[in-house]
Amino acid sequence: MHQTHNTHRWSSQDIEWLRTNYPQIGLLASSQHLQRSTPSIRAMASRLGLKQNKNSQFSKEWKSRSKKNNAWRGKKRPAHSEIMKKRVREGRVLINRHVGKHQLSKTKAYIIWNGMMGRCYRTSAGSYMSYGGRGIRVCLDWHNIVKFSEWFNENYIDGYSIERVDVNGHYEPSNCIFIDPKKQAHNTRSNILTRDEVDKIRSLYLQGYTQTEIGKKFSVNKKHIHAIVHNKIWK
Repeated sequence: MHQTHNTHRWSSQDIEWLRTNYPQIGLLASSQHLQRSTPSIRAMASRLGLKQNKNSQFSKEWKSRSKKNNAWRGKKRPAHSEIMKKRVREGRVLINRHVGKHQLSKTKAYIIWNGMMGRCYRTSAGSYMSYGGRGIRVCLDWHNIVKFSEWFNENYIDGYSIERVDVNGHYEPSNCIFIDPKKQAHNTRSNILTRDEVDKIRSLYLQGYTQTEIGKKFSVNKKHIHAIVHNKIWK
């Protein structure tokens, strides 16, 4: 291996080495071998009229590796899928395994199912902290939209919303009913806070805590924290 060059001068030995090897091994390998920057290698190769041989074994191996790495771009790798399935079994994450196979995406059942799954598993959902953030999950049978749709068709009341009987329980057949949205509004996490908790929320806000930080602490979404600290509710 050559010593690191401190000047821009090229020795006749390095030039000859580059002339012989550059077409076969290319820019990066030449840079590593000669311990020179890639712009320096590129400039000298250009002066000498050298081009990398696209049919060289090195180039073929490089293309093969690149093709293999890009083959899964935009797709789930098998290993990743197995990890995700394990997380579903543990109730930690959602996989929409049946989306696209059921032709239910435009139905009322799907809209309610998608919202329910989002609240419990999508950390980007606005209401996640009040549901998934508190450990609320959807039973594994209902991860299948077809099975949820069957339960929905037997129990749905037009204009009503799905609700959990036990607000600290999971979404499952034995704990879910359909109720009037006006009644449901009184069963939210923000309405079961105690006065002491509300006072603590306002105190933390005055101490400099962000609404997001407070929401995580009390398992209440940011929208409700905003309403509390600005005295829009719990006056």
